[in-house]
Amino acid sequence: MAWNLSLFKGVERTELQEKIVEKLPPDFGGEDVAMLFDNVEMLIERKEKEFPDIREYIIDHQVSFSGTSFSLTVSAVPVKERNQKPSS
Repeated sequence: MAWNLSLFKGVERTELQEKIVEKLPPDFGGEDVAMLFDNVEMLIERKEKEFPDIREYIIDHQVSFSGTSFSLTVSAVPVKERNQKPSS
């Protein structure tokens, strides 16, 4: 979630976050939502710092466990950049 949100800026990111909140279970309270998005923001900042040039949506992932180790496989597609609207 955080990785894909990091690919959006400003109003678009805010709108997506609002859609996520709408999909959360009804027993999520205000503190739960605040904690979730605090963590999401921390992960977004880390992604933007560590991987600023990677512009791909994560579309699937799989975690495999073997004994005490694990493997993460991620499927991603490049972001199709949209033309910026000229400001008036």
